[in-house]
Amino acid sequence: GEPTIKASYAGDESHTGATATTTVDFTTSVTTLACAPESLLAGTSSSCTATVTDVATSGASEPTGTVSFTSTNSAGTFSEASCTLTPNGDGTSSSCAPVSYSQSETGTPELSASFAGGGAFAASKGHTTLTFTQRTTAVSVSCAPSPSAVNRSTSCTAIVSDNSEGTAVVPTGTVSFVSSDIEGSFENGSCTLVSEGNGTSSSCAVNYTQPDLGEPTIKASYAGDASHTGATATTTVDFTTSTTTLV
Repeated sequence: GEPTIKASYAGDESHTGATATTTVDFTTSVTTLACAPESLLAGTSSSCTATVTDVATSGASEPTGTVSFTSTNSAGTFSEASCTLTPNGDGTSSSCAPVSYSQSETGTPELSASFAGGGAFAASKGHTTLTFTQRTTAVSVSCAPSPSAVNRSTSCTAIVSDNSEGTAVVPTGTVSFVSSDIEGSFENGSCTLVSEGNGTSSSCAVNYTQPDLGEPTIKASYAGDASHTGATATTTVDFTTSTTTLV
C-alpha cells in the first residue's frame, strides 16, 4: 500500500505550528512455498523452496531480505530455520536456496514461509501441506530351546525392523503372541519392544510352555505405532520329549 505519513509541528513561543505529509510506497509481495515430494514416508525429507515476488503493476523489482520457516507439527524439523533471498534475475522475484523438512511420525503438517518484508516491500506468507505416511516393518520370531521338553519353557523372541527407504525409525509399541496349540500357554501374552541399539530394529521376548507333545505354530503380531504399519511372523517349536520326575 501507500500510506500517508503526516508530520505535525506544535509550534513554540516564536513560531506557529505547521504540518506536512508524504507517502511511502510499500509494494505488495506474494510468497510461495513449494516442496517436493509432497507425499512421503515418515522419517524422510522433502525439499522446500520459498519464492517472494513483487506484484506491483509498474516499477517492479526483486525483493530482498529473509524468509523464516515454521510447521504446525512441533516435532518436525527444517534443515535451516530461515534463509536469505537471492534475486532470480527476472526483475520481479527472489528465492532462497532449498531447505529440507522431515518428521518421524505420520501426519499432514502445514508448512509456512514468512517473508519479513524490508525496503519497500511489505511482509507476506506462503503455505503448503505435506503428507507423511507410515513406514513398513518386517517381523521375525524364533523360540529357543527347540526341541524342548513338555512342561518346560522356551523363550520366544520377536524382532521388528524398519525396512522402508530413507533414514530408519526404530519401531516402538508391543508384540502379541498366540499358539496353534490351545493347551499351550505364555507367561505373558505380549511384550513391549526395546531398541536393539542399531537404529533400525527393536525386540522383546516371552516364555512359552505346553503340556503335550507336538509342534505348535507360534505367531508374533506387531501392532504398529505412529510411524509404522503392523506385521506378523510365525515359527514352530518342537515339543518332542517328555520329562519324568521321580519322587
